[in-house]
Amino acid sequence: MSNVKIVPSCPRCKSTGNVVKHNKGIVSLECPKCKFIWSTFSETCPDCQKPNGFFVKGPCKQCYSERHKIS
Repeated sequence: MSNVKIVPSCPRCKSTGNVVKHNKGIVSLECPKCKFIWSTFSETCPDCQKPNGFFVKGPCKQCYSERHKIS
């Protein structure tokens, strides 16, 4: 993982990427403009302290779902 850097925007055109895959703290992003794919580190979920699967701060899908359950 030492060759993966925190890169939230496309290295080619600086657009914000879309998450196409995540695995063990690494997020793969695809640029909607130039279709370049790159990898970056996932942020940590503030609730469970595990990678949240996104390149922005916030809860993971599981913690978000638990927090917003319809009763």
